[in-house]
Amino acid sequence: MFIESLSKGLAVLEAFQPDAPALSLSELARRTGMSMGSAQRITHTLTTLGYLDKDPDTKAYRVGPRVLRLARSYMQSVDLQRASQRPMQDLAREIGETVNVSVRSGMDIVYVLRIPGQDSIVLPNLWVGSNLPLQFTSMGRVMIAHLEPAEVESIIGQIAFPFATNAREVSEAAFRLDLSEIHERGYAINDRDLRPDLRSLAAPIFNHDARVVAALGVAVSAHRYDVRSLHDRLVDPLLRAAAAVSQNLGFEPTDDGRRRLARPPA
Repeated sequence: MFIESLSKGLAVLEAFQPDAPALSLSELARRTGMSMGSAQRITHTLTTLGYLDKDPDTKAYRVGPRVLRLARSYMQSVDLQRASQRPMQDLAREIGETVNVSVRSGMDIVYVLRIPGQDSIVLPNLWVGSNLPLQFTSMGRVMIAHLEPAEVESIIGQIAFPFATNAREVSEAAFRLDLSEIHERGYAINDRDLRPDLRSLAAPIFNHDARVVAALGVAVSAHRYDVRSLHDRLVDPLLRAAAAVSQNLGFEPTDDGRRRLARPPA
């Protein structure tokens, strides 16, 4: 299933090096081994998409600013893994439960890090790369609750209300109230919404720009934890671990230890 055109496009981008930041069409064709026609089609496409810039005077090409999006996504992923590793390990060792880190991708969360707990029945079919709808998970809802209001509205506008979880039917008004309460207390609880035998809680992870970039979550068996025991036994360790990850990413909390953010739309 090799895609030749994609390969050629990447070859053009890789042709730019520190000693050759600007290249003409003929130089690109020579460096990539393409015909002039192929190089012209590829550079035109990449320029239109913003991955290349073309100098109107010299006609030479340079790497465009959109390439930074790809690099930024990779570096954020690497930074998040490094920042999360020790706090996740410490949290998993302290509580003995499954610990996860997820990021938002559109209307889903995607699991990017996972330390399974002692209870093998908790989320046995989820692994790194698995995804779930935002609104059905504590990690998804805690990320939504800490987004800017315009982003919250955009997400709410894409959810078909009311929606039914395993445990309840959720109206738009109830969902907004849930987000407001999560924002106020700084963590989210999932009471069997995803599965009847599962409860979970999650806290936001912020980067150096004070933007929520991920969530740290704990998943437990509903047979061993009720909602009260989640509060009593797991909230404080979770919040400490999430704060440690955020600080590792360069986040500096305000004097009251929280991020300043407008309240989610009610």
